[in-house]
Amino acid sequence: MASKQLSEPTRQTGIRKIHQRGCPAGDACRCSPSYQANVWDARKRGALRRAFPTMAAAVTWRQDSAGLVRAGKLKAGTPVGSLAAAAAGLIAGMRDGAIRNRSGRQYKPSSIRSYERNLRLHVEPTLGHRPWAKVERVELQALVERLTAAGLSRSTIDNALDPIRVLYRRAIEDGLVAHDPTAHLRMPANEAAVRASVDVPAAEALVAAAPARDRAFWALAFYASLRRGELRALRVSDIDEGAGVVRVRRTWDDSEAEVSAKSEAGQRDVPLIGPSRQMLAAHLLATGRSGEDLVFGVTAEAAFDPSTVQYRADRAWADAGLARVTPHELRKSGYNLLRLAGVDRYVLQRVFGHGGKTDSDALYGAVLDRELAAIRVAGDAFLVAE
Repeated sequence: MASKQLSEPTRQTGIRKIHQRGCPAGDACRCSPSYQANVWDARKRGALRRAFPTMAAAVTWRQDSAGLVRAGKLKAGTPVGSLAAAAAGLIAGMRDGAIRNRSGRQYKPSSIRSYERNLRLHVEPTLGHRPWAKVERVELQALVERLTAAGLSRSTIDNALDPIRVLYRRAIEDGLVAHDPTAHLRMPANEAAVRASVDVPAAEALVAAAPARDRAFWALAFYASLRRGELRALRVSDIDEGAGVVRVRRTWDDSEAEVSAKSEAGQRDVPLIGPSRQMLAAHLLATGRSGEDLVFGVTAEAAFDPSTVQYRADRAWADAGLARVTPHELRKSGYNLLRLAGVDRYVLQRVFGHGGKTDSDALYGAVLDRELAAIRVAGDAFLVAE
């Protein structure tokens, strides 16, 4: 016989803690419980109920709903609560891991902060007070047009709407609403400037002219095409000198510190090409870093400040008469290097940590050791012949 879900009262009036099936509850709780908020509708002699991943979201919803019920604006059986309250519950669920993306993975802390900020600045001032189940497509279309007229980019508008899209997708799946007001919105053209990359000779010159203390950092941004966050979180133990690869397993977030790589695709092995091996070895010898020490940290335990490293490089490049670049631009140049060297773009997709497009890519997407060796040989040969 299947076990039942257990519920227990909390110190908050009208809030019950709902445990997962099989959990003994109480002090022996070993699950991630949800919180059910209840508001009594005296007119209909029934209760409005909704579950939330956190206590805070449940309390906010109950406070909003209780006032609306007393005013006669809500009745039992109606999805209730303001859009701002519903969005707050969604963000709370993203933050504690109860709500995940379509791939079943946790949202990145930086993505959650971006969603929260854009909701607060661009959505809540005009639509936050609206009952979330009654928001219409025309209202969201008007919001898109206001934000476009204000000069916001397509990506910023998308970021503001993305959590709202998640909210309604989940509500439709749960049978709470019948239509999705975010569907078929007319969005502005994506006119964001494409971040350019520099050609291979220019990238080599930039790495060579970088300050000696940071040269290995810029070398791995170019020759290994690592992301800035991956470089901040890189530890000496992640470097396999014998195999000539860097094993990327984590990244760095400004608020959360060290976190897992953003996806399974982000966890990968990357070949060390050209002079990057020698520059990295020289850096480790000079710093004396080993074991679990951060390779490029300001100390063995504290990550470096990206703006400081960029500032030092900017000064050195200005003195050398070279144009400024960012780690992201050098990463793109590294991709161009390997494409010019003849490396298959689908192999490069996996080396660069880009998610696969099909289930087969996810299942068979790991780059084999012989492929990594072939990439390293091809890259070295191209640099020598250039």
